[in-house]
Amino acid sequence: MKKWALVILAILLAAVAVAGSKSATMHVSAKLAPTVVVSTTNLDFGTWRYRDSDRKATATVSVVIPAGKAFAITMDAGLHYAGGVRNVQNATFRVPYKILGPSGALWGDKGYAGTFTSGTPVRGTGTGNVQTFKASGVLQTKNVTRCYAVGLYTDSVTVTVYY
Repeated sequence: MKKWALVILAILLAAVAVAGSKSATMHVSAKLAPTVVVSTTNLDFGTWRYRDSDRKATATVSVVIPAGKAFAITMDAGLHYAGGVRNVQNATFRVPYKILGPSGALWGDKGYAGTFTSGTPVRGTGTGNVQTFKASGVLQTKNVTRCYAVGLYTDSVTVTVYY
């Protein structure tokens, strides 16, 4: 019984020792930095032969831009730009090609880097979700005037998103 009396006395003394209380509010915050993602698929025209008609292919450009943020997606002139056009190239020869944006206009970087000013950027407003844009390519083989070297013809185009 003495044990219980001591426990009750300790509880009463602890309650008496608290004379009052005050509260304060702690504000908590975290700032989310805008996350922008850009990815592409390859534009592959496949195998072509001398005197074939123009070859067509498609690729995609996907972006994630914060909701409400305006953006522009550009494509530069590529590694083998010459004579005002993009070209795929092997060691010796070039074959011209075009990349068209969703509107059917040449896709370039006019007003930005300025490497391919005959084409314009694709513009939009971010949704915070993945937005995908079709890039339509045309390999201009029907105008090839002679038989070129057999083999792989390549180019690399840099896709940049401005926001």
